[in-house]
Amino acid sequence: MLDCRCQSAFFEDFSQEESGVDEEPFSATFLCVNVVRRFLVIILRFSRVFRRMVVLFVLLVCLPLLCVSVRGQQASSSLRMGDWAKYSLDVTWHSNIPGATEPPVYLDTSNIEWVKGEIAAIQSANVTVNLTTHFKNGTEIIVALMGDLETGDGNLSSLPSSLLFVPLVVKSDLKVGDFIPGLFANVTKRISQVFAGHRRDINCHEYMFSTVVSSMGMYYYYDKSTGFLCRAETNTSTSAMGYEMSYSTSMTIIDTNKFTDQTHNISIENVVLSPTSVYVGSHVGVNVSVENDGNEAETFIIAANYYSIEAGRGNSTEIGRQQIVNLTVGGSIIVCFEWNVSGLSAGTYNLEAVSYLQGDVNLGNSTFTLESLTVQNTPPAGQPLLLYVAVGIVAVLVLILYVRRNRKASKGTQNQSATTTTQDRPPLDR
Repeated sequence: MLDCRCQSAFFEDFSQEESGVDEEPFSATFLCVNVVRRFLVIILRFSRVFRRMVVLFVLLVCLPLLCVSVRGQQASSSLRMGDWAKYSLDVTWHSNIPGATEPPVYLDTSNIEWVKGEIAAIQSANVTVNLTTHFKNGTEIIVALMGDLETGDGNLSSLPSSLLFVPLVVKSDLKVGDFIPGLFANVTKRISQVFAGHRRDINCHEYMFSTVVSSMGMYYYYDKSTGFLCRAETNTSTSAMGYEMSYSTSMTIIDTNKFTDQTHNISIENVVLSPTSVYVGSHVGVNVSVENDGNEAETFIIAANYYSIEAGRGNSTEIGRQQIVNLTVGGSIIVCFEWNVSGLSAGTYNLEAVSYLQGDVNLGNSTFTLESLTVQNTPPAGQPLLLYVAVGIVAVLVLILYVRRNRKASKGTQNQSATTTTQDRPPLDR
């Protein structure tokens, strides 16, 4: 708070100036100048308070804005200015209805040779895409599309064909079941498919609807890592009384500067058992060493199985399984299982560790077989007790012999000492 003395001095000086104590003539300009001067003096005197107010303002206002910016950047973290994707468009229309003609919108779309979308600006989750439509006659139209990848707001769905109303780019790294902003639908499944010459992980939304006289299908495929549209397709057909009409529209990515071949490869490097020889009813620790040898972070399943050598691998039994989430490229992890061998018969068993990853390019290192674990029958219940009793008896006998020997030695020493004392004593006078 401001010092009361400073406030009093300010108002006293102000009242003196206003009452005409100073000989300067009173005017509105004079009053304003003095008010500003006094205000600056107060600010300078209490600069510490002012600085604290500035810091508080930064903490309360700027930091929340920064958090919002960081949260938005996560939606477009894989996109950079200059990233682009090029597409081909294809439309077909057919009808046997007398007098039916192809709608103008199909004719216009069929004149497009290719479409290219390039990231022109990124600010938080807001993305600007310059969309170039190149026609077969060599002319081009360039329009700017803008939208929010986090909310789906904007006009990123304004593609050159009104037959396709889908966003050119969506939020990346979505999982199955996640909502796709802009498309206003959920990811229904994940597939691995080749687009623009590269195998990619694709998030899909597929919708199909049919009645007695019509059917419709909509299929949307987005690259998981970048969010770029890979393919959009709509199919519609109607038939009644021998007449039919059908049409389809598709937009497929043909080139981009963002795609590289994705390699999925989870390798099981080793399996260690502790111990390697046990009795029936014991527990065995199983440690499975796993490494991501691909070029994508992976979520996968590791399972541990066992089978007896006599029964063979076809009769294996699962010990357990665990899900590993987002193992980084080149990362490794040790997955631990506990194996209860209570229900096993005595014999030799092999242990097998298996990784389950969709699209794994090298299944040869997805399985590791360890030979072998020896399981022995549990010793008879009385055998340990008899052993302990025998050891106890032997210990007692050894102790008794030791004590007796020490006693004999002690008595011999005492007798010898007594004889020596008698011989050295002088004869008594009689």
